[in-house]
Amino acid sequence: MFGDIKKQFCLRWDEIVLVPGLELGVFLLGELMMVIAVYGMGEKDSIFPLGTVMAIVVPGMLMVFLGMSSLPLYFNILVSMGMSRRRLLPALYGFAFLQNILGVGIAYLFCLLEKWIMQIAYAGIQIEVDLQFLFQWKYIVPVCMAVVALNAVMGALFLKYGNKVYTIFWVLWMTVCIGGQRMGHMLESGQDHAFSRICRRVVDLFYGFSEGGILMAAVLISVGLMAVAYRMLCKQQVML
Repeated sequence: MFGDIKKQFCLRWDEIVLVPGLELGVFLLGELMMVIAVYGMGEKDSIFPLGTVMAIVVPGMLMVFLGMSSLPLYFNILVSMGMSRRRLLPALYGFAFLQNILGVGIAYLFCLLEKWIMQIAYAGIQIEVDLQFLFQWKYIVPVCMAVVALNAVMGALFLKYGNKVYTIFWVLWMTVCIGGQRMGHMLESGQDHAFSRICRRVVDLFYGFSEGGILMAAVLISVGLMAVAYRMLCKQQVML
């Protein structure tokens, strides 16, 4: 399996280069925006590690969409070239997981760099939050596995049902992005309506579990989704 994963790295070197390049670009953009806010607009009460946030969020979104599209592509190419599904699928899973780990590792380096920049260039200004706590293995592994699981399931569904799967996912994604702010304002308003009661019950449900329990549940759900996608892909015909 490790040889097959190595072949994936050789075959998909452009994806490996793309993610760090994008992280660098959005990190520099975040730093530029912070310079403008502090020294251009005089916002010196506090600063936020914007570069680190952008280096996590933007490439993370790319990894989700890139993974969903690349799995069907390489599944069709490599299976049609004679590679067995039982060899290919673990290699695709392993490559996606290691690619996610690489992206997180680079984001961590940018986090450390930004902390140093803020201490030097913005000395005396309060730092609102230190995001370094996010870069712990207990968080990294479940999140990376969840992304792999999402990509595997969406890729398998795409091969089975076609472009309509991506259309539905895009609609749901945009609904969350556009409606998320409105939902937040609705909850902050304190009004008692059905939606706010449902959200409070969901939050109360999660508060009942420990952090370790939630992380373990995320790992188990991810493994289950990957297993479901594996079974679907083992039965999937090549679509050229």
